[in-house]
Amino acid sequence: MAPSRPDCTANALLLSTASPRPHPRPHDRPGTASARPHPRSHDRPPGAQHVQIHGQPATQATVRPAHETQVYKGKDEILLSELILHPSHSILTQSFDSRLRLDRRRPHNGDGFGIGYYTSPSLGPEPCVFTSTIPAWNCINLSRIASKTTSSLLFAHVRATTEGNLSEQNCHPFSHKRLLFMHNGGIGCFKQIKRRLAMSLNEQWFTLVQGSTDSEWAFALFLDSLDKAGISPDAEPGKGGFGHSVLRKAMLTTIDRINGFIRDVVGEENMGNEDSRSLLNFAVTDGESVVCTRYVSSTTDEASSLFFSSGTSWKQQKTDHGSHGGRSDAEDEDSNYVMERRDKGSDIVLVASEPLTFERDNWVTVPTNSTLTISKQTVMIHPIIDSFYSPNPAHERSAGFAQAKGQTVTGPDKRVLTDTKTPGSGADSPHGSLDADELENTPQKFSWTGTIPFLFTGTHSFHFAPSSASAQHAPSTTFTQEETFSGALGWLLMGDGLLGKGVGVKLKTRRAWERFDRDLKSVCESEVGGGVGK
Repeated sequence: MAPSRPDCTANALLLSTASPRPHPRPHDRPGTASARPHPRSHDRPPGAQHVQIHGQPATQATVRPAHETQVYKGKDEILLSELILHPSHSILTQSFDSRLRLDRRRPHNGDGFGIGYYTSPSLGPEPCVFTSTIPAWNCINLSRIASKTTSSLLFAHVRATTEGNLSEQNCHPFSHKRLLFMHNGGIGCFKQIKRRLAMSLNEQWFTLVQGSTDSEWAFALFLDSLDKAGISPDAEPGKGGFGHSVLRKAMLTTIDRINGFIRDVVGEENMGNEDSRSLLNFAVTDGESVVCTRYVSSTTDEASSLFFSSGTSWKQQKTDHGSHGGRSDAEDEDSNYVMERRDKGSDIVLVASEPLTFERDNWVTVPTNSTLTISKQTVMIHPIIDSFYSPNPAHERSAGFAQAKGQTVTGPDKRVLTDTKTPGSGADSPHGSLDADELENTPQKFSWTGTIPFLFTGTHSFHFAPSSASAQHAPSTTFTQEETFSGALGWLLMGDGLLGKGVGVKLKTRRAWERFDRDLKSVCESEVGGGVGK
């Protein structure tokens, strides 16, 4: 059996050949260097930079694994390209430009990808799975297949790792019969518990493992847990699948067994220390129901990020190419999408490790140590109650552990994406921080706007700029904020109108902004290493 290695990223998506992409991404426009015809997994994606953060060289040897994942469950079938190729922050874009990953030393997820999707029932209940070790952004077959394939249930995953051999056997999603499974994160002290885990499996599930990732062993453990609960994974459960409650219980058992193996090795007193902590963002489906987890085996650390969005339609908003130098659709196929809701129904549910759009109100953060279940287009969230669970909604967790693993993290009030690149990050910047020297020539501004046509417009802006240096203090980054409200309702609710003078709406809104300000301040402090004013 091949040596084990931790697995990394989970934003599922379909990619294929070694020839250049059929349409240019944001970083390889005409006049820029094109992708190489036969890239290796460690080639940089189009436009990627050799970055450094706070003076530390960004060598590939120092990074830890990270994944990106995506789930689509819809009432109707949708073209796969509308999910994994065209959105402005699609999983394909995330594979080389993750906006939520503060540590830019992990520039891309180029160690394989995969998609799994369900087809017409007339073709059988088992999903179609496509995996490849070619970087997702350089796979022309992805576009060929995604632009001509529809499905009502999709798993997509892009992967990054620094250990072990690259192989299709190690690419997610994994499948057995009608079940699909993928993982974002890693199992704590996996090398120490691997023998115990393997010996606990029935022979059928032990021999099922073909690769060397902890994620595939976790899938084998899930199948074994399902089997030992009296539900054979080989059985044909009928039109309704195994049922969401069965899948959720098997998933909880899988997590509990993983924690048990680690506890046996390190002891109860060392559970939750650096070596034993696990990041277990799992996703499983039987073609009917979907169960996802956002989990970390720690009471003090944050889990890898996970979001969901639901609505009645997934709509494309055409880009005004006049503002992009007159580029044609063929030159720029990235589009803005929004999740629209016309009623209380959830005809579409999207789950992703990073939002696919920059619409703040479209996405909701899944709470840490929770399961998200999709059954008959209904979304249900349940806490995972174990020794790492905290019933206190104000319980604070540190993002450091997940970030050290190359994962993306969010706070309880959801850190949002903005269509402007994070200052000092991405392919347009040589540095990966909100550095005062960098901001000296290019101060940054971020704005969020909400509008009710003809009635209300509210804008909240943050301005980032360097502070003045003194004999006692070195230059640092400061930010200020401003709020503007207009329209009839803006004057009434937020200004000096009748309601604005009261304590009701105005006070509630002010508290919401103050909470958001604190979250942003903590993000800035973690990025610049202190020296952030308000």
